[in-house]
Amino acid sequence: MDLEGLTQDLRDLGEAGFRQKHSSPVLVFDGDRDADDAASFHTAFAKRDPSRPLSAPPPPARAPHRPEVFTVLKRPGGPFEDRIGLGRARNADVHLPLARLSKYHAYVTTSADGAAYLIADAGSKNGTYVDGVRLPTREPVPLRDGCEIQLGPYVFQFYTSRGLVDLVARRAR
Repeated sequence: MDLEGLTQDLRDLGEAGFRQKHSSPVLVFDGDRDADDAASFHTAFAKRDPSRPLSAPPPPARAPHRPEVFTVLKRPGGPFEDRIGLGRARNADVHLPLARLSKYHAYVTTSADGAAYLIADAGSKNGTYVDGVRLPTREPVPLRDGCEIQLGPYVFQFYTSRGLVDLVARRAR
């Protein structure tokens, strides 16, 4: 999903319809991907044909950069019912296909009263930061609209559904 598609949703659905359709928080990634993050990158499976070379195909022509939006939502059947996992593994609740993330990098939970979102590092190799401060492993800290979350070298902005409406409305002007 990208911000242009969300802008069109806001125009088509109006604010109430947009909030209903996009009720989960999001991570907005507006950075450039590393060469290691090419579409050919993937976590290898145990069974593979040893006669096939591991070389990657040539990189595709570079498309115009568009910020990516990742919905922070529990995947049906995902592990750890009390949290939403973020990582590069395909079975992570929020699959972030970025080479320098851990397979299970961090996780998002809600406060006991359900009023706030929290993030914790899951013991990642390259760390998790909120607004420039490195998080201790497995110690959740609160998130606010527009805060900067750094997962390894990748920087995201966090938005609740309310903050997302404001962001998209500003960009639509």
